[in-house]
Amino acid sequence: MKTYPLFISAVLLSVSTVVVFAQSIGDAPSDAVVLFDGTADSLANNWRHARPKAKRKGDWIVEDGSMLRMRGAGHIETVAQFGDCQLHIEWSHTKQSSKEGQKRGNSGVFFPGGIEIQVLDNYNNPTYPDGFAGAVYGVMPPAANALRAPGQWQSYDIIYRRPIVRDGVVLDQGSMTVLVNGVVVQDSTPLDGGGGHKERKALNHAYPDAGPLLLQDHGNPVHFRNIWCRPLRPRPAEK
Repeated sequence: MKTYPLFISAVLLSVSTVVVFAQSIGDAPSDAVVLFDGTADSLANNWRHARPKAKRKGDWIVEDGSMLRMRGAGHIETVAQFGDCQLHIEWSHTKQSSKEGQKRGNSGVFFPGGIEIQVLDNYNNPTYPDGFAGAVYGVMPPAANALRAPGQWQSYDIIYRRPIVRDGVVLDQGSMTVLVNGVVVQDSTPLDGGGGHKERKALNHAYPDAGPLLLQDHGNPVHFRNIWCRPLRPRPAEK
């Protein structure tokens, strides 16, 4: 078995780093990058529309301290780029709807390489398994439905470890851990080559070392708030 003594030593030395915890559960610790704090300045400084202005019919706005896409706005992504990271984000589908399945509160949180954690109002609203709220979309259904009722805030805590592929050799298959409202629904789920609509792909390509985080415009009025991210320390396969 290959060992990584230098890596382990570096990790032990770095434990002296002090992170001040948040006063309230869910708030950002001292070393987090705060991506949205409920203000218009936070939206303007930390996010950019993925679609050029000439090709979109609306913008993302701030409404009652949350981010909300307007019709025709398209996706929005972070200005900062992230690799392996811990992400906290809260969302709400604020309207009761008679629509069913994927047509109710649909959005998504995308990580570099195109991996998506599904956002969907699945409260008393079933859909196909790997398209459920908290699914690694097209890869793995969530282990449980931990959603609150529509109109309440849902929280996602996500730990993303990208796959590491070098010269066609998979050094680390990557993983995603997801907590929905404090409930573990993905536990170090392997990412393979990513997913798509009812499509799972083989891990046969390299993932970017870093890239923006993206919120999907799927045509539904989904609000987002309290978004922060912490870069994670390197893994042995990166040495």
